Amino acid sequence: MEREAASLPTTELTAAARRLSDAYRLEQPVRLHRRTDLAAYALTRMPATFAALSTAFAELPAAPASMIDFGAGPGTSLWAARECFADLPAATLVEQNTNWAGFAAELGLPPATWRHADLRRLDRAPEVHDLAVLSYVLNELSKLDATRILRQAWDAAGSALVLLEPGTPAGFARVLEARRQLIEWGAFIAAPCPHSGECPLQRPDWCHFAVRVDRTRAHRLAKGGELGYEDEKFSYVVATRSAPSGALSRVLRHPLHSTGKAELKLCTPVGLETVLVRKKQPDWTQARKASWGDRWLPRAEAGPGE
Repeated sequence: MEREAASLPTTELTAAARRLSDAYRLEQPVRLHRRTDLAAYALTRMPATFAALSTAFAELPAAPASMIDFGAGPGTSLWAARECFADLPAATLVEQNTNWAGFAAELGLPPATWRHADLRRLDRAPEVHDLAVLSYVLNELSKLDATRILRQAWDAAGSALVLLEPGTPAGFARVLEARRQLIEWGAFIAAPCPHSGECPLQRPDWCHFAVRVDRTRAHRLAKGGELGYEDEKFSYVVATRSAPSGALSRVLRHPLHSTGKAELKLCTPVGLETVLVRKKQPDWTQARKASWGDRWLPRAEAGPGE
């Protein structure tokens, strides 16, 4: 991506990155046809999407042997799969923009089967794969199309489905509605929720997480940023065909640390809970190291060797 950026005029790349950023902020459809548009996306959005997908993939109960990505873009999910799984899954990438396949191949994307199709007009049901992925897709669809694509993705998910949306109140609302529909269709929720019941969060609060992404020099120039990193905020759900083996609580916010104590806001199997852990308690080491988005298992509930 650095080499690609170096081959393009900086002013054009920066302008394309600005258009892309504005579209995402306003949650408008993104049009990517020119080389500079593709490069701007690869520089500014691929790293963040890669990091968010890697976080969600780490929650899967087992590594998939095959995967299908609806709205795959440049195949970012396959890059994340290569990072997360020892064996690279066979991949089918469903994408309307025919420019991405060649561009991704130039970047060195592992081999994949590309299926060029508009998600709103899929002419046939996809084959079943171990893992189905919907990453930053529902925000570009009408409610009716989003429900239909979600159903097709779930039908194509032999073991699990990973759904990602921007970590905004609107993004979370889409994830929450998708979660409700998936449960109606028989899905179990493996992450981030420790249960498949109603979400206990009430407006104006919303469930989202963040992952830190290192910026390259070209990334900073394209976005006009000064920091060497950015935080990608996202909402997600991992739905599975089989019930999860354990119901671990989830840390919902950055833990609050002060001398000799840590306060954690948790989503637990029975609802929201705020836990105060002091230095001399058995959970102190875990609490001191806990981060936003981590699973939480009190020592009193841990089994032998945990």
